[in-house]
Amino acid sequence: MFRKPLYAGALALGSALVAAPASATSTLNESPADKTWKAVWTGSPANMTWVRREPDGNISCFSTDGVHCRQDVSNPNDASWTSQTSPLVCGQKLLKSEQKLSGYNDALEHHWCRTAHAVLLPPSAWTDYTLLGHDKLLAETPDGDLMCFSTDGKECSSVRDGKPVTSAGNVIPLEQVQPVVCGAFLHMRTGGWGYEEAGHWCTLPKIVKREVGKVLDRHDDLVLDVPPWTPEDLPSVIVRTDLKAGFPLEIRMDARFEQPYVYLMGAPKVPRGTVGFTVGGHNALHIDDEVVPVLPSVHPVDSPTFALSVSKQGNMCLFSGPTESDRLSAVSEANFLEHAWGAAVKSWHSAHAPARDWGNLIRLEGSPEHEATTVRIKALPEGPPSVTLHEVLILTARDVPEPAGAASGVRRKIPYLPDCGEKHWWR
Repeated sequence: MFRKPLYAGALALGSALVAAPASATSTLNESPADKTWKAVWTGSPANMTWVRREPDGNISCFSTDGVHCRQDVSNPNDASWTSQTSPLVCGQKLLKSEQKLSGYNDALEHHWCRTAHAVLLPPSAWTDYTLLGHDKLLAETPDGDLMCFSTDGKECSSVRDGKPVTSAGNVIPLEQVQPVVCGAFLHMRTGGWGYEEAGHWCTLPKIVKREVGKVLDRHDDLVLDVPPWTPEDLPSVIVRTDLKAGFPLEIRMDARFEQPYVYLMGAPKVPRGTVGFTVGGHNALHIDDEVVPVLPSVHPVDSPTFALSVSKQGNMCLFSGPTESDRLSAVSEANFLEHAWGAAVKSWHSAHAPARDWGNLIRLEGSPEHEATTVRIKALPEGPPSVTLHEVLILTARDVPEPAGAASGVRRKIPYLPDCGEKHWWR
């Protein structure tokens, strides 16, 4: 469930980030190419179409002229057809053809590209989004539009144990998919694009990483490689743990500063470092090797879910709340720790750099250039012998084509969280 937009403050850790856009670690475009033609029911009048996946991830149909699908051939895999094959390829190539459609996301009841792509996806390309509050199995088109598993192209199927099920609870074979695609197709169905409606399943983020059941002993850390990010990617780290009050855990991510910034004590700093928080005890904000303690009277007590999120302005925000079935509920206005972290930074700034504007001290550009980007979660020696990280999620905003579709070549990021940086505490 999505909450109302945040109007509380946030720590100013940067703006105008410039880095390559984030991408998921398991996208549909990684589906393996296959030279074998397969007969797939595509909902077209002819019902069956010979299709395969090309090396670039796009779907093609068997054709001998590169314009029309051949459905009168009994077996195009026969060697006699090899020299005559000139496949019709979905996506940009189809857009440039006389059809003027991508095939994946158009205002058409049926299209063989859309159905065949979903049918040929490996099971690993479908993700159960129940953990983010939506009982749906989701994947992407090669253009990046989000789609849900459906058997009629109208309603998304429910999910149980990671598999699509009927209303009676019977498992549905994946090859029976007729997907619902956000954007032009959904607009044709419902009059809405899906991406503009807060809380709609079309706004759900990419799950870049998910780690479950990791046990950290004292001094141990969990290091996760993540894609490069910018503020528009809205990267978030959600940690569900059995941490108790007084047992500290450190959560950091690599970052790149806009320019060498002024150290709080006056020394110049290099343009790369880490930013993050210590939570659970001895609470502190970390900016590279600078440590800003948090007032002890406001630290969270027995809050088993922590979330670190970067807003589109480049501000970093921390949240702490109860464990709930909807993981995104942790990143809500009710769980925002602005008063704790903002007050600590302001107090530190007043004592050590009263003549400076804290908002201009540190500006981030995003993740480090030309280097691996990581998120690090570390168990500190003051804690118990071990801490269990029940779940770690790394999320980013989805990158999709503009409503005009793939033909425009313009893309946009879909926000999935309230904007924790809409107001700044120092202003």
